Amino acid sequence: HNVGMLWLATKVTRAEILSLEIDTNFTHDLSQHQDKGGSGGEDQQQSLTNRYGLAYFYLAFFGRYWKDDTNWLSSLHVCKWHGIVCDDQEKRKIIGISLPNNYLQGDWGTDVVEVLEKMNPEMKYLDLQNNDIHGELTLG
Repeated sequence: HNVGMLWLATKVTRAEILSLEIDTNFTHDLSQHQDKGGSGGEDQQQSLTNRYGLAYFYLAFFGRYWKDDTNWLSSLHVCKWHGIVCDDQEKRKIIGISLPNNYLQGDWGTDVVEVLEKMNPEMKYLDLQNNDIHGELTLG
């Protein structure tokens, strides 16, 4: 299964993510394929896919205006980002996103759905209720 970064090119490019005014360690970690915090067996490619995918999600739903975006786009492991739920055993595999009542706004597009599926095609739940998100979400 190819988890390349071409899927990201639809709206947000790698250069745009790397140029964000965010924690400089985050962009350095993307460049170096590194992740900080947590332990377990997550491979580097999946770690990088998760970081890019969540950065894309953050931008697609105007993350700078969220009620709580604690640790988002930081150099910490994505499992330490507010609302990201990871596997209880390894604390590395994203199994859900829980950001209800958090001022997310935007549209579900096929690109956002593809991003979520690349991160984990077996994601167990997505709780984004009481936000301003439009369109239909259909996970394959």
